[in-house]
Amino acid sequence: MPSSGLARVTRARWGPGSSDKGVHMPRTTRVLALLTTLSLHLLFHYPPERERGLPVLLVLAFGILLLFFSGALAVKHHRWLHNPKAVVLRPAELRTGPGSGRMLKELVPATTVTIKSASGTQMQVVLPDGLSGWIDRQAVEPVVPNQNYRR
Repeated sequence: MPSSGLARVTRARWGPGSSDKGVHMPRTTRVLALLTTLSLHLLFHYPPERERGLPVLLVLAFGILLLFFSGALAVKHHRWLHNPKAVVLRPAELRTGPGSGRMLKELVPATTVTIKSASGTQMQVVLPDGLSGWIDRQAVEPVVPNQNYRR
């Protein structure tokens, strides 16, 4: 089944390819890593008879910034991999149980849901209004597919 335009648009906002095969270091982190390396080079090749306050300060400042931005990147990547959001692709019925439970609500395409669990061909989801139920797995597409989701 080809992806709908809505699912393609929601995946596209996460970057080119929207693949979890690796994380590309953002420009800010690359610049800070380069500045930290250059500061270390300055520190090690600084004449020993001169005061080393500035090179040490530069290494500390750029090192702290590098750690901060690397940590922020790691948190963002973790959230990207474990995003429980999904979009309903076609009209589907929200039911009380997997398979043949009582129908709670008819879901329209483009409804955003939060995935709680999956069982066989059914998926337990929570709607933005808090209503919880089961839906056919083929009717939803994760916003950002991850390795834990198998269609």
